[in-house]
Amino acid sequence: FLSQDDRRYFWGKGISKSGLDGLRKSMDHYFKAHFKESDEMNLGLAFHCRILEPSKYDDRFLYYHKLDGRTEEGKKQAKRIEKRKEELRKKNKYQKILKMDDHETVLGMEEALWNHPEAGPLFRDGGISEETVVWNNEKHGTLMKGKLDFRIPHEKVIIDLKTSSSAHIDDVTHT
Repeated sequence: FLSQDDRRYFWGKGISKSGLDGLRKSMDHYFKAHFKESDEMNLGLAFHCRILEPSKYDDRFLYYHKLDGRTEEGKKQAKRIEKRKEELRKKNKYQKILKMDDHETVLGMEEALWNHPEAGPLFRDGGISEETVVWNNEKHGTLMKGKLDFRIPHEKVIIDLKTSSSAHIDDVTHT
């Protein structure tokens, strides 16, 4: 589930935190992406895209009500979905399929973020989304890289957008 830009970032020169995490486990983990796909992960990716790259959302995520392949309407909808997937493949775009409930959840999360008195203004404050930063670690002679979710240059603020199924402090605090 990597866009062209993501592929260039992850497989380009330099090492990222994700790369270092993989190396800590093994060389195999470094060279092979070990992402376990789940509905929760796709929901988080969809929310991330909806907030940080909204113009790409409809190219990256297909969403529809549950199909009933036994009905004429279900068969027509399945054909429309396959046609849309083929159009995206021809444009070298990628897509994930979201359940309609998950798509509606993403829209609700988006609305909640924009309406939040503190978070909403931060994301409307002229920031830069999905910015790649690169630097040399002189101590180790290594080219390092990172991808910032959102940076507000004039405020000197970097935001790492996360989702969680729980807002309990024990569930969202990690070391």
